[in-house]
Amino acid sequence: MYSCTLNNWSFCSGYSQSQVPAVVVNSFQQKFPKAKGVDWEMKAGLYEAEFETGLFGTDHEVWIQSNGKIVRHKEELAKNDLPKAVIARVKKDFPGYRIEDVKRSLRNKRLRMRSK
Repeated sequence: MYSCTLNNWSFCSGYSQSQVPAVVVNSFQQKFPKAKGVDWEMKAGLYEAEFETGLFGTDHEVWIQSNGKIVRHKEELAKNDLPKAVIARVKKDFPGYRIEDVKRSLRNKRLRMRSK
């Protein structure tokens, strides 16, 4: 485990995979067998894994309880992955704006899509 501080504020703490409970790691590996560059952290009592998948390195974040239950998954998306109806509505309601930084978030089985 390591932690980083700046001006007495903790801003990162990481775990090696060997420090994460086996049930959490097994749950993660079953759901994301092709994950690369996995970084583990503990936040608010949940294990958080940040990782990439795919040829172009799609960013993911997943939060897992100590019993192995995945409670949240956030995934970076390309603009073209949005439904065409969503893109059309954004263009209509916000002319002159661009869609950037698209993320899909699944929390407690509820889907949310967000863009900056």
